Amino acid sequence: MRSVLKRRSCRKSGFTLVELLVVIAIIGVLVALLLPAVQAAREAARRAQCANQLKQLGLAWQNHHDAFQHFPTSGWGWNWQGDPDRGYGKEQFGGWPYNILAFMELNNIRQLGAGQPDAQKRVTLTDVSKMQPEGFICPSRRPPIATAPKDHWAPRNINFAIGQLAGKSDYAASSGNPASPEAGEGPGSVKIAESSLYKWPNLDTQGIPLENGVSYMRSIVNMKEITDGTTNTYMVGEKYMKVDSYGGSFTSGSPTYDFGDNESMFSGYNRDQHRTTNILPRQDRPGVDDDFAFGGPHPSNWGMAMCDGSVHWISFEIDPVVHRWLGVINDGNVANAE
Repeated sequence: MRSVLKRRSCRKSGFTLVELLVVIAIIGVLVALLLPAVQAAREAARRAQCANQLKQLGLAWQNHHDAFQHFPTSGWGWNWQGDPDRGYGKEQFGGWPYNILAFMELNNIRQLGAGQPDAQKRVTLTDVSKMQPEGFICPSRRPPIATAPKDHWAPRNINFAIGQLAGKSDYAASSGNPASPEAGEGPGSVKIAESSLYKWPNLDTQGIPLENGVSYMRSIVNMKEITDGTTNTYMVGEKYMKVDSYGGSFTSGSPTYDFGDNESMFSGYNRDQHRTTNILPRQDRPGVDDDFAFGGPHPSNWGMAMCDGSVHWISFEIDPVVHRWLGVINDGNVANAE
C-alpha cells in the first residue's frame, strides 16, 4: 500500500508532455510580445546616439567657422585626399570630414603626413584613407569598421592610392539643389589647377559656383552669406544608402555596390559626403540606388544638423518644396525644419 502511494506521489510531482509543451508555447508567445519592445528600445538608444553624433559634427562645424571665419571647404574632387600641409581654405584637397578632425579631438589623424616629401606623404595619406573614426558612422546602420572602397576600374588617384579598405561617412553635407552634388574627379594635378586655362567644373562662365548649399567643391561659405537664417538651412545630415551595401562596396554592378559610398571619407567633394535637396529623402531599403539623396535607416524620419548647430529629426514625408528651400543658403525662401 505504501509503495502504491509513493508511486502516485511521484507522478503528481512531475510534468506531462502536454503540460511541458503548453509552458513552452506560453514562453514563446511572451518572447514574441516582448521582442518588438526590446527592438524598439534598442533603436531608440541608437537613434539617440546618432543625434548626439550629429550634434558633435555640428559643433565641429561651428568651431571651424569660429577659427577660420567660414564653414569647412569640401576639397577638389574624389581623386584627391586631404593634405595636412594645404591649410583649411580653397587650396585644401580634402573635404569637410577631413577639415573638422581637429575640432573633434582627432587632430592626430589630421596631422599625419605633415611635412613629409611627396612620395612618403602619398603612402601616409593612403593609410589615412583607411581610417574609420567612430563618430561618422550611424549605429543603426553598421559598425564603425573600414569597408571596401571602389573596385579596380575606378579612376586614378592623385596624391594617394586606392587601398583594400576605406573609412566611410554616414553623414553628408548639403550642397543645396544643384543638378548633382558632385563636380567630378577634380584637376589632374596642382599644376593644372593653377593654370590660367583651367576652369573648375562647378563654376559657371562668370566663375560663380553652381551649388547653392553650405558645402561644395572649394566652398568658402560664412554665416553672413546664409541670408535665409542659420536655423532654417541644412548643414550636415544622414545620407541615404541601400541596405545591401552596408557591408561595403565590392564589384561594380553587384547588389552591394553603392556609388554614394565607394570613396574614402577624407577624399574631396563627391556624393559620398554631399547630398542634394533636389531629391526627396528616403528610408534605407534594399536594392534601391539613390546616391544623391539624404535619408537614413531610422523609421519615420532622419537626422539633420542645421547651420546654427541644432539637430532636428525630419520626416521622410517632408514637402519637396520645403526640402529644397532648406538646402539653399540664400534664395529668400525661409522654411522651418519641423
